[in-house]
Amino acid sequence: MKAEDLRIGALVYFSGREQVVTKLSFQFHGFENWAQPIPLTKEWLIKQDFNKGFLKPTPIVTYTLDGISIWFKGESIAAVYVGEQRVCDGSKIKYVHLIQNLYHAINLKQL
Repeated sequence: MKAEDLRIGALVYFSGREQVVTKLSFQFHGFENWAQPIPLTKEWLIKQDFNKGFLKPTPIVTYTLDGISIWFKGESIAAVYVGEQRVCDGSKIKYVHLIQNLYHAINLKQL
């Protein structure tokens, strides 16, 4: 996780539990040692009210909320879409704070 990927409101693991970033500083000495990214999982998406769907007859499972769709193939993220537009493959968005950033940029509100 890179410090420049964070914004206020992002979720990270800190001291063994999920924490919300409430303050940012330009002095991120040892940042990687005190905060870890939260993996983006199907379970986390369901907790955030993403709607589960299926792309039949393919093995793709989709999770959609407010115009953002995350496509899973098995346990791996296959792609991320905004509306009908594919914005990246799954290898680019593996962590919660990254989907929070995308959601905020598209919907101008916190996820």
